[in-house]
Amino acid sequence: MSKFTKRVSASLGALAIAAIALAGATPANAAPANIDPSEARSLTVHAFENGAGTAGDGSAQTGFTGPIEGMPFTAQRVTQLGGQAIDLNTTEGWDRIAPYLSGASTFDPAAAGTTLVAGGTATSNTAGAAEFGLLPVGLYWVTAALPNPNTNHVTAVPKPFLVTLPMPMTDATGAAVPGEWRYDVHAYPKPTTISAVKRLQYVNSTDPATTTHVGLGSLVDWHIDLALPV
Repeated sequence: MSKFTKRVSASLGALAIAAIALAGATPANAAPANIDPSEARSLTVHAFENGAGTAGDGSAQTGFTGPIEGMPFTAQRVTQLGGQAIDLNTTEGWDRIAPYLSGASTFDPAAAGTTLVAGGTATSNTAGAAEFGLLPVGLYWVTAALPNPNTNHVTAVPKPFLVTLPMPMTDATGAAVPGEWRYDVHAYPKPTTISAVKRLQYVNSTDPATTTHVGLGSLVDWHIDLALPV
């Protein structure tokens, strides 16, 4: 394996980890009886080329650049796991999903006994924000597709992720604050974008005004400049 391949593999591996972190794994012991079903809820998924947000706590973040327009996102509500109903108004419901939110267990939407129902779709706007309408209280599996047109040169969509509506509020240590909920949830999954520029490396010079004559049969070098993902 070449150094270039190793670097690309390492970059993509880091992006996969970042995507999961940005989606946000949250604690599950936040007194679910305090969830107010009448409180307005919102889910906004942000698509950016670059950014340096903190691990997702559901809050709105700054510091991202390169908004991606036209990326469609789909949210499906997970109503059953292992054949058992998911009710986030109960402690049992949160206990059941806790391993998946923490990453201790891998969520498989096609697993036996797992049921998903349509939640909604949203497409990112010029600011890179895909805003879903009012969604029921629940656990959601969010997936993405390539934008059309793909003007940001997205080569891989963000990894699917789980998010709850609402999300438990957390303190500085990441622990859930009992009875406190975030009803306006923001997620920042990371797509992979690569841009390439092809240029001619002239003989003797990069400046065509000072190069030697290039004619039929001359050997020239083409250089391709790639901006690799951070």
